[in-house]
Amino acid sequence: MASAPSSDHIIYISSTSTSPTPEPATAPSEERISSSPDTIRLAPRTTDVGASPAKKRKISSDSGLYTPKSTKGNPPRKQTLGTHSGRKFSHVQVPRASLPSVAYTGGHLDKEAVSECQAFWELGKLPEVDGSRYVELDNFTIYRPATTKRSMEMCSLDKLNAAKGVDQLVFSGILSTTTTTTASTSCYVHGIAFSTLAIEGYGDTDCTNLAGKICIQSREAQLQPAWYRLGKPSNEYKRFHEDFVWLATFAKYFADFLLEEKEVTLHLFRSDFLPWLVQQYGDTEDFQSWHRQCNFQQDFRTSVAAWVNYLHKECYSIDDNDSELLRHPIWSEIGPVLNAIGSQPTDESDATVVTPFVRRCFDNMYFASHLQTKEPCDAVLATIMRRKQELCLTPWNAATAPQPSLVRESSEALSIHVRQGDVVCVNPNAEDQWKRSKAKA
Repeated sequence: MASAPSSDHIIYISSTSTSPTPEPATAPSEERISSSPDTIRLAPRTTDVGASPAKKRKISSDSGLYTPKSTKGNPPRKQTLGTHSGRKFSHVQVPRASLPSVAYTGGHLDKEAVSECQAFWELGKLPEVDGSRYVELDNFTIYRPATTKRSMEMCSLDKLNAAKGVDQLVFSGILSTTTTTTASTSCYVHGIAFSTLAIEGYGDTDCTNLAGKICIQSREAQLQPAWYRLGKPSNEYKRFHEDFVWLATFAKYFADFLLEEKEVTLHLFRSDFLPWLVQQYGDTEDFQSWHRQCNFQQDFRTSVAAWVNYLHKECYSIDDNDSELLRHPIWSEIGPVLNAIGSQPTDESDATVVTPFVRRCFDNMYFASHLQTKEPCDAVLATIMRRKQELCLTPWNAATAPQPSLVRESSEALSIHVRQGDVVCVNPNAEDQWKRSKAKA
């Protein structure tokens, strides 16, 4: 028996036995066929001179030839890959993880984690720059401690000591020194807690790039003393660090603007802040790259209001008696003081009249000053008392009830007639299987 023809070609089988009708030769063309429901393939189509009109039959790679369904004179419907009910499949977007890889692996895959104290011993003598010693921190990931809410979740540095409940963060990464020439002197540390963040460059108009100027310090590093200078982040933490670098640069520009100007208000960030930035840093490539990241924003009032907690924390850290960064009116407009608009006097004519009892219930609420207490007059008190007596709401007019008495189980108690309204105490059954029943035999 001959084997089934290949599914890569189309076979033309004559449906009648009449003599063939000559047809002009045509150039080879291509036709779309399908060998399975999930694939589409282009197969060569050939027409021989002198061949009779033939019906096209598709070749199945599994069962050989099969007869197509009748279309009743209508052209066959075109097959479209990935369509269903007129809808086309676009793409699948995988959400990015919020937890670092160390939460699943427990550390670096290529290096064994060492303690922070052992890392300082292996690194040896640290280089000193401008009176401070630095350790380079690369391939780092910063996340929340495991003992807090949203534990092990990656977190940006702007939340440290600025967001509620975030007074400590944890990092994992590779420590090295600037004089290190071999990979053997680098150390991997995991789960190092820190609570100090320092950024250089405030007040320096020549500083336009904060690369190598962002440092953190743990308690062990403070005893050395040394600083961890942030270098290149890990791939999973890169999106957090890039956003923080933009925000840290904006905080530097914000502080420099407050140092230069007087009586800075929020309105100045609508149209005056950007021209001042262009005048100070407009020629530098770092500023142009920073401005490009925010889509060439013109009005910075929303940025100031959104990051007011971080901006206030940074200004508080560098403020002194000469700078007076915290004495600008902007802090009373957006926080944390919010006293730009003074408290308005209360109009007693619009106050709500309440009884002393209602006033005592809402005395600690913020609207207590809008409540006006008035004692009811004698006529009103008499009406109230009369109405209570009619409804039997007063203690002396209420219906009396007999004093309930507990009847214990005994031979005499069994003969007592139980009436409606009596409270009957039933001991639990010792053989009962209820979970809450702990009967004792």
